Amino acid sequence: MSIADELINELKSLPCFTQIQSVDLLAHGLSQTAIKVTTASQVFFAKKLNKNTASSEIVSALLCSNVVPASTKKSALAPEVIYHDQEWLITKFIDGITLTDDGFNAAEKTTIALKLMARLHQYTNTIPENALARLNTRHAIDSFLPNLTNSLANFSHTLTKVTHYLNNTIEQLIESSDCQNVICHGDLNFSNILLETSQRVWLVDFECTHYAPREFDLAMFVAVNNISIDNLDHLVTTYRGFRPNVKIHSQLLNHFILYSYFINGLWYLSKKHTSLAIEQWAAFDAFALKNTMNLPELLSIVNQ
Repeated sequence: MSIADELINELKSLPCFTQIQSVDLLAHGLSQTAIKVTTASQVFFAKKLNKNTASSEIVSALLCSNVVPASTKKSALAPEVIYHDQEWLITKFIDGITLTDDGFNAAEKTTIALKLMARLHQYTNTIPENALARLNTRHAIDSFLPNLTNSLANFSHTLTKVTHYLNNTIEQLIESSDCQNVICHGDLNFSNILLETSQRVWLVDFECTHYAPREFDLAMFVAVNNISIDNLDHLVTTYRGFRPNVKIHSQLLNHFILYSYFINGLWYLSKKHTSLAIEQWAAFDAFALKNTMNLPELLSIVNQ
């Protein structure tokens, strides 16, 4: 797929670029466009930002690339930010592959990802609390339902019942527990982890970053990577190996897993990717059944 002339002209007008030699489309994803920009002196990664999440993504990218908490004594998590505005995020180009494409097995990939996640969660106290939005499950679900009203009109009662159950239960569990809000990536799938030729790993794509309980990040990690629920206990143990003083609220984690499957299905349906929605909602039904939760079946909605 070629790059629109409009986007090329936008890139050429940015003050960070001189003598652009080539622009190559890396991915025209389900959400945003990513481009490789080669100049006479350097190679850059350019991402066209979503106007609704631009501020959070910029804050997170700056935090993880340019600021390293003293307590971690580690190098930066994300590639260096070269330039940003409300339309574009330009970072150093990383020559490597995603964790999806490498030769690691599933257990090794999970360990690498959870180590990055645990490090990200340690950044929480390094920026003002109002710099990132707090996760609002009600608002997130409501942002998708109106666009699906026509195609799912016959199932509005089912969707409303699931929505109310998840929102109310998650809110009650958070209020009754002492769980801490941390900086959550919100979309830590293996394709958002880059493995450089030097074997260094980088975390990218902060579009879904929020303040939320760490249980949300773990839950979404399970959902977006289609990790078997049979491995959930091992996953939690692995994460706690990097954060031994942290407790994981199992009920909150379980309900965030359901929420992740549910909202991912809604998102895929809004993008007309029915097969991916089926995958997420089949996992929702299986997880609800395994945990004896009396919830409506979602798979029948997308199999209509």
